[in-house]
Amino acid sequence: RMTGTLEPIRRVIDVTELAQLQRQADDVYVDPALIDYVVKVVGATRDLRSIGLGELAAYVDYGASPRPSINMIL
Repeated sequence: RMTGTLEPIRRVIDVTELAQLQRQADDVYVDPALIDYVVKVVGATRDLRSIGLGELAAYVDYGASPRPSINMIL
């Protein structure tokens, strides 16, 4: 339940500015060590026993697919 009034929607940036920010984000350097770490973190969700969390395996039917690792880096 909402208890206050909503602020009116206002434009923060336009499409051109958004596209420019997206291009700048694509140019950010990501160290290969960070990429390796993210791949290991996501991979660990598929094999919890390998990282000493076997007791949680009963609660995880499927680990993360490769897509989350891509998005974590992005």
